[in-house]
Amino acid sequence: MNAVPKSVSAPDTTVALAIVEERTKNYRHARDLLASRLRQLEDEMDAAKRRAMPLITSALGAAKAAEGELSAAIQERPELFVKPRTLIVHAIKIGIEKQKGKIIVDDADRTVELIRKYLPDQFDALVKTRHKLVKAGLNQLKAQELKRIGAEATDAGDVVVIRPVDSDLEKLLNAFLKTDETSVEEDA
Repeated sequence: MNAVPKSVSAPDTTVALAIVEERTKNYRHARDLLASRLRQLEDEMDAAKRRAMPLITSALGAAKAAEGELSAAIQERPELFVKPRTLIVHAIKIGIEKQKGKIIVDDADRTVELIRKYLPDQFDALVKTRHKLVKAGLNQLKAQELKRIGAEATDAGDVVVIRPVDSDLEKLLNAFLKTDETSVEEDA
């Protein structure tokens, strides 16, 4: 902003810069007020969490104990869960299910080789080959090269930037909004 465009006189630039500075100051004050109110809310929520934590911990312990007792009762009487293997009682699904298990592969490359050797007719069903574009590399291409390969650069022009330096407020605000959205979704 040091250079003054030829079409604009210096006094006009000074006035315009003063207006931008004043509006930046107003924006800073509005953000400070928002930060203050969010911190106050966070302090109140922290205090509420501290008050509720002993009750929540106690309830969690009781729930785990009740789950353990229920699990023991089901294990003692597996014949109750032959057909059907599960029941829904008091809005809780109980019973016995077959575990899905896990497949462990120590060396994926070796397993692919062995599939190719011993199960060639099933290779396509068992092995997935993916090609993925490298964005950093594409960013190095010129517009003409991008066009030739069926790509284009968008949103590459100038844009107004308003990015506060204090990211703590952004994190706090995002956390609050995320929590607020979650509670709205749960209420729905």
